[in-house]
Amino acid sequence: MSRRVPHDPAVMPAAKSAPEADLLARVVVRPIEPHEREDFDRRLKEDHYLHQPHVAGPTLRYVALLDDEPVALLLFSSAALHIK
Repeated sequence: MSRRVPHDPAVMPAAKSAPEADLLARVVVRPIEPHEREDFDRRLKEDHYLHQPHVAGPTLRYVALLDDEPVALLLFSSAALHIK
């Protein structure tokens, strides 16, 4: 289930219509669902340059969808909290 954040012009004015803006308007970024975890880890192992889906500590996993098709995986781990 996709969740969209409504656009608030007081916070960020609407961008002028451009091919990139039209494309980005169709992108949805959301946390993965529990049943998507296996596929997320498989794709990470196959496509990431380190070929390693294992991370240390608690993690947040997100997927970016363009027209309901995955176009990017995002993974944040607690190790990122220690970067200065």
